[in-house]
Amino acid sequence: MSYHTAVLYPNDEDTTFDESYYVQDHMPRAEKTWKKHGLYLIATFLVWENEEAVKKALQDPETPKLFADAPGSFGEHYAETNSFLYP
Repeated sequence: MSYHTAVLYPNDEDTTFDESYYVQDHMPRAEKTWKKHGLYLIATFLVWENEEAVKKALQDPETPKLFADAPGSFGEHYAETNSFLYP
């Protein structure tokens, strides 16, 4: 049975987040360090203000472009993810 953990970062106005560092340095380091201990998936969680916000986001004209860009990240599992998130 898999075991899930979540790491959450603050999203306050005065908080900065270096996305480039996170994606290009921190996450590869986490994978390199922990994969040998059984880490097999690094995922992203999106936290929304409410259900209406999600519905509006999925209707945004740019949303299809985001999903079209995803297969490079999801590979063979993209179809499952895409049909779940974006019917």
